[in-house]
Parts: sequence; C-alpha cells; structure tokens
Amino acid sequence: MVAWLRKFEMSDVKAIDKIFLARNDIGVPSLRNVIINSTIVDSETSEIIGYGVVKCYAEAVLILDPNIRKRVKCSAVATGVNFAIEMCKRKGIEQLFIFSNTDPYTKVL
Repeated sequence: MVAWLRKFEMSDVKAIDKIFLARNDIGVPSLRNVIINSTIVDSETSEIIGYGVVKCYAEAVLILDPNIRKRVKCSAVATGVNFAIEMCKRKGIEQLFIFSNTDPYTKVL
C-alpha cells in the first residue's frame, strides 16, 4: 500500500468522521486557523485512510525580572497571560501555548 495526499474536499467529511469516531483519543480539529489540510488516500483502493491539517498557533512569551517580589511577579504573569488571551481572541486564534520554566507558575497556568 502506498498512501498519498490530495486536497481536502467536503465530500471527504463522511469518511473522515468515521475515522475520528473510531479514535476516542482525539477530537475532530476545527477548521479555524488552517494553513492547509489534506486527505490521505490509499493509492491501491482509493479509500480515505486519514486526514492531516497544519494549523497556526500562538505562543506567549513573558520575560520577567527574576528579582521582583513574588506578589508583583504573580500580578505580572496574570496581566501578561490575560493580554495574550485577549489578543488571540481579537485575531481569531483559537489556541494559545504558554510555556513556563518555573514549576509553581506552570501548575497555575
């Protein structure tokens, strides 16, 4: 079997839905912020065997002075995160990634 990609077509939805229903570990991705999406086809049977999507995501970066008081740092983190969320909403970006190198903040985020 050789798999190949082709442009996604609305007529593929039924076969792709069947694949997603068989997978209880993932949900159907939305079509917002899509750069490209494709249908994966078995070249021997022409059966749809998968779906692929490349999406655009936002990543928030917040760099703080390590010497500020904990209360000020908490306020700065909350302000930065809330701002990042608001900007993503305004731009129609549905997912925002925030990475932290400080364990207590990671648990809160």
